[in-house]
Formats: sequence, structure tokens, C-alpha cells
Amino acid sequence: MTDMDENLRDHSSLCRYLAPLDEVEAPEPPADLVLNTLIRLAEQQTHQLPQAPHRQLTPTAPPERRVGRWADWLVAASIGLIAIGLGTCALVPLWHRQQVTACQHNLASLGLTLVQYGKQHQGAFPAARAVPGPEGVAAVYVPLLYQAGFQQLQVGCPAQGKKEAPQWDLASLHRLHRDDPDAFARTVRELSGDFAYTLGYRDSGRLIGPRLDSGAEVPLVGDIGPINGVGNSPNHGGRGQNVLFIGGHVRWLVTPETGASCDELYLSREHRVKAGVDPLDYVLAPGDASP
Repeated sequence: MTDMDENLRDHSSLCRYLAPLDEVEAPEPPADLVLNTLIRLAEQQTHQLPQAPHRQLTPTAPPERRVGRWADWLVAASIGLIAIGLGTCALVPLWHRQQVTACQHNLASLGLTLVQYGKQHQGAFPAARAVPGPEGVAAVYVPLLYQAGFQQLQVGCPAQGKKEAPQWDLASLHRLHRDDPDAFARTVRELSGDFAYTLGYRDSGRLIGPRLDSGAEVPLVGDIGPINGVGNSPNHGGRGQNVLFIGGHVRWLVTPETGASCDELYLSREHRVKAGVDPLDYVLAPGDASP
């Protein structure tokens, strides 16, 4: 066997042993990794420099020394540019994590409000009805909360900017629906901000809304989905979405499925942005969607 054959055999064995590592998710690097690395490099370079001989200072440095100084400046400038580039790359995932966390905070706060509403209404969360008008859209939960005394709701994902829910009651929305349908359509789209709310599900033709006892793992509110309901939310650049569950916990999902059955978040089992077809088929829909 030649040396080349031995090297190929060793390489194949190494790849076989390391293959399981491909299934392990790589951990996020520490936020200060770039800075600490540059500091260690600078320390090592300083320790390796030879001791400069003592010499008498002269009024002017020889030309070759001035050339050396320019080279030092160029090296320092190059290191600085590299550090800025690496630092910017390191800040991007950090900024993303901060936006995800801030979004989770807004959803958790909204969840506490919804739970209080449910306790005041025999365990029922606000929900759309199978009727035309403002009571028949997903965003109806906002005016219902407003009328129950819960105002200044945060319905914005921080990655898209701060948004407070418009302060509308159902009576005003009914008048708007009657007098200016176009303005009504724009208003209900804005009511939910950057979030999507559940449309519930149908049982023998009857629309069933979410309740406190519907199940801890049933999705209630989340980042708004794409226009056609297929794929991840656009709120976080398509990386995933935050979802608030009836149990009160908020979870970051990298795919738009949840539960043991991998239920679609933004589509029913019939592949529509409509109410689900059974208790495990809850659909998160934009504000102007109807059941």
C-alpha cells in the first residue's frame, strides 16, 4: 500500500467518525469572540517582537525608517478594517436574537392580557364569529380587548418597529364598515399590527373559538404569516416566527409547523387561510382574514 492509499484510508475513516457531528446544531459564538481574538493576537505579536537596541534619538529618522512607519500604519489600518468587518458580522446574529427576544416579550405581555380577558368571560378568549363585518375577522380580538378595559396593546414585532393597536370599539367599526368599506378593509388589516390571531376551528359547521381549556399547546397569537400562508413569517427575515400558546409560553419556531402532527401555523388542513377542520387545526391569520 502506498503512502497515498494510506492517507486516503485515514481520511475516509476520519470522515466516518465525524459524520454524526453534522446532525448537531452548531452553538452560537460568544458575542465578544472577535474582540478577544484580536486582543490575544496583539498580545502574542507584542511578546514575539525582539528587544530594540538602545540608540540615541536623532532629530530626523532615516528614510528607510519612515518607510517602515508607513508599512506599520498600513498593517494597522488593514487589521482595523478586518476587525470592523468581523465585528459587523458578529453583531448581525446578536441583533437578530435581541429582536426575537423583544418580540417574545410583546407576545408574552399580550398573552397575559388575553388570559385576564378569558378569566372574565367564562374561559373564552376573544374570537371571530361567522358573520360579516368587524366581528367576523381575526383582528376582532383587539377591539374586544379594548372594550374590556385593556388598552394600549403592543401588537408590533420590534423587528418591524413599535406599533400600538389602534383604539377602536366594535360600534365604531360597524359604522365604518357601513359607511366606508374601503377604509374599513384598511383598518382591520392594521388592527393586529405584525401579529396573526387564531381563527378557531369548525365542528359540524359550528365555529369554535379558543378557550383557556383548549390545550396548553394550541397556538393563539404569533408573528404574521406570508401573504399566501406558505412559509415562515416575514417579520424576522424568513428565519422563523415567535408563537404564543394558550399555556402562556412563547416559542421560536424555525419552520411554520407545530405540534406532534406538524400542523401548519398559517394554513388549515384544507390549505386555506380559514378556520381549522378539527381541534388540532388552529390557524393563525392576519387581521382581515375571516373564518
